Amino acid sequence: MPFSQFALISWILINVSSAQSPLTDPKVASCPSICLNESSHQEISNLKQLLNQESLIRLSLMKQVYSLVSDMITIKQRIAGVFMEGRQFEDKLEAMEKTIESLGNENQTLRTELEQTNITVINVTDCMTKSRDLLHANSSNAEGSNSYQKCVANVALGKSVSVSSTYSSFLPSNAVNGNFNDFMHTTYPTGEGRPWLTIDLGNIFLVHQIEIFNRADCCGSKFHDAEVTVGKSLDNLQFCGHYSGSARNGERIAMWCPPQTFARFVKIQIVKGTRNILHVAEVLIWGVPEGNYQYMLPSTNCLNNVALGKSVTVSTTYGKFRPSNAVNGYFNDFMHTTYPTGEGRPWLTIDLGNTFVVHQIEIFNRADCCGYKFHDADVKVGRSQSNLHTCGHYAGSAQNGERIVMTCPSRSIARFVKIQIVKGTRNVLHVAEVIVWGVRDTGRHQKTSK
Repeated sequence: MPFSQFALISWILINVSSAQSPLTDPKVASCPSICLNESSHQEISNLKQLLNQESLIRLSLMKQVYSLVSDMITIKQRIAGVFMEGRQFEDKLEAMEKTIESLGNENQTLRTELEQTNITVINVTDCMTKSRDLLHANSSNAEGSNSYQKCVANVALGKSVSVSSTYSSFLPSNAVNGNFNDFMHTTYPTGEGRPWLTIDLGNIFLVHQIEIFNRADCCGSKFHDAEVTVGKSLDNLQFCGHYSGSARNGERIAMWCPPQTFARFVKIQIVKGTRNILHVAEVLIWGVPEGNYQYMLPSTNCLNNVALGKSVTVSTTYGKFRPSNAVNGYFNDFMHTTYPTGEGRPWLTIDLGNTFVVHQIEIFNRADCCGYKFHDADVKVGRSQSNLHTCGHYAGSAQNGERIVMTCPSRSIARFVKIQIVKGTRNVLHVAEVIVWGVRDTGRHQKTSK
């Protein structure tokens, strides 16, 4: 409906509704010519209905408008909340940026440390390369003589020895003459309460290990409850080790002194019992002069790897994994017996070419895989393949790259070294390297250092 019609109808309704009756209105009563007839009343009634409908429509529209306004307010509140969350997100983002910046600084620090580590690794690798080259250089000495220029030596050899007492012709110097078949001896038959011997090394040495070789021909049980002390002076001796015993004839007794043990004097004394006798065949003191101790090589005692580059035979061979890989000085390759069927008792034998005094054997297991396959292994040594005796046994199972060390019995003279898995079926033998530490057997006066 146009606005003009709506205004006209509104004016009519306002005026009509204010009159109680058309006939009682003074104006109508005085002007019969304009009196409203029945049709006019009907028309006015229709107009009222239209007006009421318009009012209802407007009321409905107003409700819708109110609902829209409410929705707008809600949306506005939500927008405000979004803005607040956006602000919080910005704060979090700023914090994250600071964290990233901090991580960047830490990353730079780690990168610097990594570079320093790489330098260290390069230096260690270079050192290992030089050591390997030294081993190869030593392998040219087929006799296996002591050719290390920088290593631990027996610093007691030929040095001055004093004792609590002496019996007959068994001189104190017999304990440091390099001969394992004679011995020193304190008073007999009465014995002593606490017999002792003291070695004067002549200078101060970094003492690494002390080995005592017991009298071999008789009465080894008399070596018991022995204390070994060392020091820079006789009135300031420090504890190195203790042996309870009793010892066997010819037994090798090894004691490792604490790190950074510097000494000129070494004292061995029986500290328990009465009527004791001290008679030892040889005392070896492994050390280096003070100031040169950085050249110490653990576990080698100036011995050579007499297996390096020597002949190797095996029970079987698999693929390109040659037997010689076990003695080539490299730890990243390996020998390998038949696969996948395996064997019952696979073995490898190293021919050292000559007889050596074998001190220790180190087996380095395959590093990249399947280390557990090395298990229940016997290690035997001997002058001939038909006359081997046990150096050690490893039950296992081994880990990848594991270093397995076996110290052979005292005075193990051997040309052949055999490693064999002795238990199970479908076994595979694959070792990376075998190192045999020893010196050439020169007969009665066997010396283990220059």
